[in-house]
Amino acid sequence: EHDGLWPLCAGRSGVVAEVRGVVGAIVEEGDTLILLDDSALRLEELSARLVLQQTRSAYLRSEQVHAGGGISEQALEALDFDVQAAEIRYRMAQMERRNAVVRARMRGVLAEVHVHTGERVAAGQVLARIIDAEDLKAVLYVATDRLVAWGSVIAVGPSRERFTGHVSHISPLVDVSS
Repeated sequence: EHDGLWPLCAGRSGVVAEVRGVVGAIVEEGDTLILLDDSALRLEELSARLVLQQTRSAYLRSEQVHAGGGISEQALEALDFDVQAAEIRYRMAQMERRNAVVRARMRGVLAEVHVHTGERVAAGQVLARIIDAEDLKAVLYVATDRLVAWGSVIAVGPSRERFTGHVSHISPLVDVSS
């Protein structure tokens, strides 16, 4: 159960480098909201890429040597496995770096941000929450005598964007004194 608020969780542990999302802002799916420090991850990714390039290059040279009968099929196969392992390590390094970016998973309104720059977070920790644009509702308290004139409602959000809605329910418990 999400109670109308959809959580955004850290994909890995780390330190918050930047909070880009502003509470009350409308966000689109894929918008970057929070960045974790990825300086070490960038180095790991670069290192993995270099190892991959090196093993591919060694494999290509070995293919030529193998064609001339200089190395065995078994040695060439071992180098092929090395290339595959290097590709996997590189993909994993890329994935770890992507996990340092927390993005909006849907269009909606950023309702809560629970972290600040410099704060240490754990993998899986809820960092922010989004309200689905379709679930967004406002509760207005209006005297009955003024409600007659209302067929629709226009509300202005913090970003000065206008939202038009309609009255869908009138609670019998609301009166002028409450």
